[in-house]
Amino acid sequence: MRYPRRNAPEFVSPVSRPHRGGGGATDCVRRRLPAGAVRIAAAIWIGILGTTEAGAEFSVQAPLAVKSLLLDGATAGSGHVAVGERGHIILSADGGSDWVQAQVPTRVLLTAVHMHDELTGWAVGHDAIILRTTDGGGSWTMVHEAPEEDLPLLDVWFRDRLNGLAVGAYGYAVATADGGDSWTA
Repeated sequence: MRYPRRNAPEFVSPVSRPHRGGGGATDCVRRRLPAGAVRIAAAIWIGILGTTEAGAEFSVQAPLAVKSLLLDGATAGSGHVAVGERGHIILSADGGSDWVQAQVPTRVLLTAVHMHDELTGWAVGHDAIILRTTDGGGSWTMVHEAPEEDLPLLDVWFRDRLNGLAVGAYGYAVATADGGDSWTA
């Protein structure tokens, strides 16, 4: 008789079985998965979540992103941009009737967005992350990140295309004078 390995991952599946007292109920049955199945499931999960070549994780493209927690919004020319949980940034070009999710190089909670004009804007969030767009929100690049500081940025504002300020919790603030290429505390 072959015994399963002690550290093999378990899969819990609901199974309907009648109980002695009559009627049916759903019980959970534990089954050990073969190691190969775990590797395949992990590869599929990583493929769904997505990463860049450098290892940065992109936000998950979710069909219901417009129904997720959104914390801030801004007007970009005649369009709108909104940011929120899981790195979601959504865009509308028709006054909010239809929304499209942008490809974003993070999965952290985004707390604020500021659009300087219809093309240039910045978004901030947890892990002191700052994102920039130069195409109205269609694509975003990470220009600052400091997860080791464990400080969220809560708002961002730019006086012009070059000079801006991002403020966060516990008095944390960073400023830029070069359009977001470099940030100083």
